Amino acid sequence: MKSVYCHIQGLVSDNEREVADALDCMDSCGILIGPNESLVNFRKRIEKLLRELDEIRGGTSRFRDIYAGADYIEENLRSAAADMVWNFYKFRPDWIPAWVSKKHTGVFSEGILYEIDGFLPAIFLQRGGTLRSAEILAHEMCHAAKMPYPDSVYEEWFPRYVESSKFRRIFGNFFRRWQIPALAIASLVACAVLFILGMPVFGILALVPAAALILREIALRERLLRVRNMLCKSGYDPLPIMFRMDDNELSLLAKSRNPKQWIEDMSKSSYRWKMYKIKFAKRQS
Repeated sequence: MKSVYCHIQGLVSDNEREVADALDCMDSCGILIGPNESLVNFRKRIEKLLRELDEIRGGTSRFRDIYAGADYIEENLRSAAADMVWNFYKFRPDWIPAWVSKKHTGVFSEGILYEIDGFLPAIFLQRGGTLRSAEILAHEMCHAAKMPYPDSVYEEWFPRYVESSKFRRIFGNFFRRWQIPALAIASLVACAVLFILGMPVFGILALVPAAALILREIALRERLLRVRNMLCKSGYDPLPIMFRMDDNELSLLAKSRNPKQWIEDMSKSSYRWKMYKIKFAKRQS
């Protein structure tokens, strides 16, 4: 995090190069600027975050009761998780506070992210010391990096992508909200019951919610595939840019007839997109 301290002043510099270098530094650490966040507010959030991280290390954090009794995650597990995130999305969030605590995760969760006061991420794992633990930590690190972003219909797609399980990669996003699989299951059960009772017409109607949910997930995946292909053909490393886009940007780029020009136009009015344009061009990676 030393580089963050060195570059933080650059966020409010009059020199565009210093601003670009500062944003690049923060981005590589997994401190992402939000789609609608000004440079001034971004700097204030980082300063607040850095102060709190210092207090956690010094044992004086006002939030210490939240993680009291939890075991701090060892450096090798934290580093392994950060490597996984870097391989896919090109940032290393190994600074994020993380602990092992069954109390915080509960019975059915392998890992959970706490968003404290809207600026401090805190990760809790049910267990540590395994390859699966590193994957879960990497998953939660992805969620932590997107804290300044609005809610997304792809909320679980990118975090699940760092995991090795093909099932989790394919179906993970379907479980981003418990209501989605619950409604789908209820629809399928109702359909089966109605067919058994000899009411096929009503059974088919009962199937509509499940079919609609599945078709929506297919459409969302198709949009991501389209954006990925467009970025590849335009000469960009697609996954890092896609991770950093919000839903509206993904939708607009998917509809664009000229993705390279779309990125060029975005970079003219946004420091954030100017950085993406330079940082993730394949010829420079």
